[in-house]
Amino acid sequence: MFKQFLIKWKIPILSTCALVGPTYYFVDSYYLPSGKARHLEKEIEDTIAKYGEKGPRLAGLYEKLGNIYYSSEDAEKASGYYRNANELFELVDFHSFPGSIEEFYRKFAETLQKTGDKKSSVYFLEKSLDQQQLNNGVKPHLVEEYKNIALINDEIGEVERAVLCLRKAIEAESQLDQPNDAIAVEVFKSLGDVFYKQSEKQFSKPYLLEANALYEKALARANLAYGANSLVSAKVLYDIAKVNQALYQFDKSFYYCAKSIELLSSNHAKSNKEFAHCSGILGTEFMHKGKDEEALTFLEYATSTYESIPRSEIDEINFAKILANLAVLLVRLNKTGEAENSMKQATEKFKAFKGPESIEALNASFNLALILQKNQNHAEAIKVASEIYNFAKTKFGPTHQLTQSSLELLKQISIQ
Repeated sequence: MFKQFLIKWKIPILSTCALVGPTYYFVDSYYLPSGKARHLEKEIEDTIAKYGEKGPRLAGLYEKLGNIYYSSEDAEKASGYYRNANELFELVDFHSFPGSIEEFYRKFAETLQKTGDKKSSVYFLEKSLDQQQLNNGVKPHLVEEYKNIALINDEIGEVERAVLCLRKAIEAESQLDQPNDAIAVEVFKSLGDVFYKQSEKQFSKPYLLEANALYEKALARANLAYGANSLVSAKVLYDIAKVNQALYQFDKSFYYCAKSIELLSSNHAKSNKEFAHCSGILGTEFMHKGKDEEALTFLEYATSTYESIPRSEIDEINFAKILANLAVLLVRLNKTGEAENSMKQATEKFKAFKGPESIEALNASFNLALILQKNQNHAEAIKVASEIYNFAKTKFGPTHQLTQSSLELLKQISIQ
């Protein structure tokens, strides 16, 4: 037995005959990964020849071969054999698969991740979680993992799968023996974020209404988990405010923004994007109500906050809108020098983050030309107005409102 142990682990055994010298015994190549792989490849060939290219036996062999390359960290080969196993496995009864299907999906997902196939990786991670739930029932960690997979799906543009995973997370949380309000907040908020982002790409009232309902559920759970005066509740109030603004429910938006700012202030959280955005909404609403001094206060709060937070946290499009609104207000207050600087920043941001041909960038450029005209900066005003006119004439035609307006502006500046 001891000799067999030495042989298995390739430990040299000295011969008792000194004349002969040391004799080495090596393990058979089968025990090496490469030897096992060759053995399985031969077995796969024999199985295909005997039974054809289908069946649970062949699926199991592919899975075993994938495991060998998984262990040796050869992701390309492992994912290839796992893919073969999965294709066959989908044709047979799950219970006939020789290993753990949950473990198989997880390993397959890992190898796909290493090969750069993120989309397929998260799909099989999701299937692994589905199988865990089927085998073991709902566990608290499943809610978090479904949410994380959903966020990856959303990041790579798989919106439908993101929504599906978040709905699975909500369903799983509802089945827990002990409700987890904290994770429920994250899940409801994440699903609301998905619908809100989709509405930003193309205005959709149903998406906004869905987002609003989800944010309200997140707020209710946040109040339970952290208290009604918590920072988490303040951030969810901001989400509700931005949805109501998009729905043109300005009174509601104003109310939720005011509540959010109150809580953010009491939690010493004035230097974050929620405070900046809420200040921007309140400033804009005060503008509409003709309360210019209050509007100026909140718009300046918004711009100074955006300038103080990390670049990665800035909503550049919203920042541009706030800068543009601030510029319009400053013109109204006869502060055209400050207005010019603010509108230039807004124009640059719209061009960079919405595109130079976007309606936001064109409107900002037009307003900039008007401000430059007021400031007697005729040369730059003519340059900006000419760019708008030439673009509008080419894209929209000579009779379009923007073409006509920019032409009229050019004439006015030229006369001066």
